[in-house]
Amino acid sequence: EPDNANRYVYRGSVYALMGQFREAKVDYQKACDLENEELKDFCAKFAEFKGVLAEIEKWQPLGKSGNTLYFYDKTSIRKQPNGHIRVWMKTTVEDIPTYVEERKKKYQKTEGYENYSHSLMAWEFDCNSVNMVRISVIDYDDEVLYSSHEKSIKMTPVVPGSIGDLLYKVVCKEKGKKD
Repeated sequence: EPDNANRYVYRGSVYALMGQFREAKVDYQKACDLENEELKDFCAKFAEFKGVLAEIEKWQPLGKSGNTLYFYDKTSIRKQPNGHIRVWMKTTVEDIPTYVEERKKKYQKTEGYENYSHSLMAWEFDCNSVNMVRISVIDYDDEVLYSSHEKSIKMTPVVPGSIGDLLYKVVCKEKGKKD
């Protein structure tokens, strides 16, 4: 039923539940393009949802280590004047109370972290020498919980098999495509 807007909504919802957001977006857009009066409210919500989808699509999964999930922003990969490659990474945790306890053990700030949502980090890589450095980190709940920006950059070797190694491989592979 190619003219049945509801069918596109149903199939789009199945795609969304399966994590196939691009496919869901196509079906939802098709349903709204058919201008079914019954779907007026749905299409208004879909307009908001497209912004959320854009944010989801921006952050590509990188890996998981312990309680932490890692993502990177492919669109942020940029060559710097010094030849290094910079990229933004996002981390989230699956279990916030465990994360707070881990921070306490490391004598890190925990006040406000019961509502922690994610961290953003800027990393810089020297693809030739296989070195990396974190340039900045920002922790969030609804607002900024903590922010740190490095003044002096001291690169360290990428540890094989680490999340940093995965990010290095992605970043330096992307850099090779652009050179």
